[in-house]
Amino acid sequence: MNLLLCHATEDADFAGRLLADLGELGVRRGGLDDAATVLALASRAALGSAAFREPLLHARGRGLSVIVTLLDECELPASLAASPIVDFRDADRYGAAFYRLCARLGLRPFGSDEASQVARPKKWHCIFCGWRCSDPSNNSYLCHRCQRLRPLMADSCTCIQCLLCNELSLAAGSYCEWCGERLGAIEA
Repeated sequence: MNLLLCHATEDADFAGRLLADLGELGVRRGGLDDAATVLALASRAALGSAAFREPLLHARGRGLSVIVTLLDECELPASLAASPIVDFRDADRYGAAFYRLCARLGLRPFGSDEASQVARPKKWHCIFCGWRCSDPSNNSYLCHRCQRLRPLMADSCTCIQCLLCNELSLAAGSYCEWCGERLGAIEA
């Protein structure tokens, strides 16, 4: 799947992270000619930028669907407010927002279709504080935020199913290891 990504220069770091994460799922950055969907990274900086608005106008003219990823508090124009919106304003909840975006795109970001109690994500969230380890080579299993060790998951461990991503995490934790959502709670 190819996506056209529209964003302000000021949002390039976030755009790079999002593209890298989507790239692991086989998504590539495309142009107007080969994109199936447009991701509009909406921020105050983007809404004031012609470099953000012009590709959106062309994409709408071609009938491409648009998904808005909200990066900060900003007033969306009516043309964007009518599109599906995924809220990325809280950096600590990136995993949950990423999961919602993947669902909008028809992608399954975590695990395989056959869930297993011992399946572990490569990019994991600390089950105690929700911090996201974005480096799959970080096999120290040490959370860089709360300094707690990532517990071992085995066949006989007690797990709870996340209400957002439906994956299993250790019941002793407060956050889903897969998407970072607080266990037992889901926002509409």
